Amino acid sequence: MVGQVGKISQCGKFAPLGEINSGRNKPISTRETGVSLKDMNVSDFEVVGKVSDFEVGRGRAVPYDGRMVAVFRQESGEWYAIDDLCPHMGASLAEGYVEGNSVTCPWHAWRFCVADGTWEDNPRVKVDSFEVQVDGDDVKVRERVVEKEGDVE
Repeated sequence: MVGQVGKISQCGKFAPLGEINSGRNKPISTRETGVSLKDMNVSDFEVVGKVSDFEVGRGRAVPYDGRMVAVFRQESGEWYAIDDLCPHMGASLAEGYVEGNSVTCPWHAWRFCVADGTWEDNPRVKVDSFEVQVDGDDVKVRERVVEKEGDVE
C-alpha cells in the first residue's frame, strides 16, 4: 500500500480516504434520516430482549421500530446491532457466520462489520447500525444518531 493514503475502518480493513463516511463518497444507507441532531428528538432505547436471550458469538434478529435488527453479543462483552436484512438479496444477517467483528451473510457471503454496518468489500455500502445498551438484564436498542457535516450541538 505504498503511496496510498487511507484509514482503517472499525473492523480493521483498509479503505482509501474518502470511502468511509466522507462527504465526497457518501456511504449508501438502507435507511437515511438526513435530519440534524438539533431538529430531531432522539428516541429512547427500546427493550428487545433479556441478556440470556442472546448467545455469545451469534446474532439474533429482533423486531425494532417496524423492522428487524440483528443484535450481536461478542465474547469481548461488546454488543452491536445492525439492520438484519442483507441489501444484496434480503437474507437475515443474524443467521450469518460471526467471526470477530464481522458477520458473513449466509446466502452469498457478503461480509459486514457489526460495529458500523460497513460492507467489508466496498466500504461505501452500509447497512444501518444501532446503539445497544444493557441495563441490568434488559438489552435495549435505538437508532444511531449520525451528525451531518457541519452540525454542531
